[in-house]
Amino acid sequence: MSSPSTAPKSTYKSVQSLAKAVHRTERALPASPRRKEEIIRQLAVKHGIIAKSLAPPKPSKTPGHSLPESTINNVVKFYQLNEISSTAPGKKDVVIIRSTDGTKAKIQKRYLVMTVREVYEQFKLMYPNEKIGSTSFSLLRPKHVLPMADIPQNVCLCKYHTNIDLLLTALSRILNTPNLTSHFREAVVCDSNDEKCMSSKCNQCGNLEKFDDLYQCDDEQGGESLSYFQWETIESKIVKVEKSGTVKDAIKDLKNQTKNFLMHSFITHVQYVHFQECQENASPMSITLQVDFSENYRTTYQDEIQNAFFNYNQVGLFTAVAWFGHDSDVVSYALVSDDVSHDKYSIHVCLTRIITELKKTFSSLETVNIFSDGAAAQFKQRFSFANLTFLSNDHNVNLIWNFFSTGHGRGAVDGVGGTYATAVITDINIILNDAQHIKAQSSLLNQRWDGIRAIPDTLKIHYAKSLSPYNVEVRLFSKSNEKKTFCLKP
Repeated sequence: MSSPSTAPKSTYKSVQSLAKAVHRTERALPASPRRKEEIIRQLAVKHGIIAKSLAPPKPSKTPGHSLPESTINNVVKFYQLNEISSTAPGKKDVVIIRSTDGTKAKIQKRYLVMTVREVYEQFKLMYPNEKIGSTSFSLLRPKHVLPMADIPQNVCLCKYHTNIDLLLTALSRILNTPNLTSHFREAVVCDSNDEKCMSSKCNQCGNLEKFDDLYQCDDEQGGESLSYFQWETIESKIVKVEKSGTVKDAIKDLKNQTKNFLMHSFITHVQYVHFQECQENASPMSITLQVDFSENYRTTYQDEIQNAFFNYNQVGLFTAVAWFGHDSDVVSYALVSDDVSHDKYSIHVCLTRIITELKKTFSSLETVNIFSDGAAAQFKQRFSFANLTFLSNDHNVNLIWNFFSTGHGRGAVDGVGGTYATAVITDINIILNDAQHIKAQSSLLNQRWDGIRAIPDTLKIHYAKSLSPYNVEVRLFSKSNEKKTFCLKP
């Protein structure tokens, strides 16, 4: 006679139902054997199946205990640079963070504008002496800084960077060449921080000699078929098109774009660095002001009849954030108007209202560093340059206008616009601009602007400083040693 079984009786009615439950559980476990074992052990301890002493020690939640505090601070700060991540605009785009004392705080989400791997490579370039691995760097990403994959729809990518990235990815599948823009940039110039190298004026790399060495290939490789995508303007519309050709065709396309990309990349970096410096050095005497137009907002009634849907009105939002000290010393403005043209007239009125408010609040104000994107139809044009000189003269304040590079410039102002458009907010200064008030200013402005001329190569300018009425100092970028003075009305 066989001895009775000592195994506990199963709570499942059949072997098949138990197998199905096990299968469902296994599907929920991670693929990594180590992580799978760790989870099973923790569950076994939690439910009293094994003793706690048999379970492995609980892993630390905070990475990099061996890292110096300065390194950790540099990593966390780097993730939050505007060059690396952009602020989410919506009021609900927040993450709740619990501090060490147990209190909770809402922090606006930020989205990385590149992969974590490329952020790590950028960090190593900026901090070459910091010793940190890619894993620790990834784990130190702040909770409110989310990866690119979490962006609901990425509609603010830069055309220069995106097209280069698409070409690099396609070519790297066949050739042993960089697939990241940061690696590519470092490989084709002597020094990515040198203006001569990045503007193709260097004797060693100015003619893309390093590019030719990097993309050498024989006839067999060069003749292989290759397809890749590019963003192009076709009949005044930006569309993503598929290109088919050979590897050599793609290399030629990449080379044709490289010089413009290098200069664009350099301008992008130095303007963000200057913006950060202005923020850090801001004071009641020298204010840093970022401005932008938000998307027009559709006004609706809480309760409305069906036909009202087709007869809605819109309001324009001009947003601004002013820094006058440390990070917490910030004042935000949202100028609401039934004028939705976003033209030179509304820009004048909005800036006039903001500078007036700043002068009232900060009696010692001497200088305002304005930052914005380089939209030619709005900010970067002769009328805005002329207006800058008159605003400076009218308000007795030094005005400098700094422009981010094309496709860049998102920041705190996007959060102001999205926040105001979704709810009534008490910590944003709301200023109403009536369309009639804007129209009333047009005659004076037309007189001032009569006969003014455009500055040559306006699109290349990223810095304009008011000197006197109609006279401005312009530079290629804000900290350039080369500067030119220009009279808008000879």
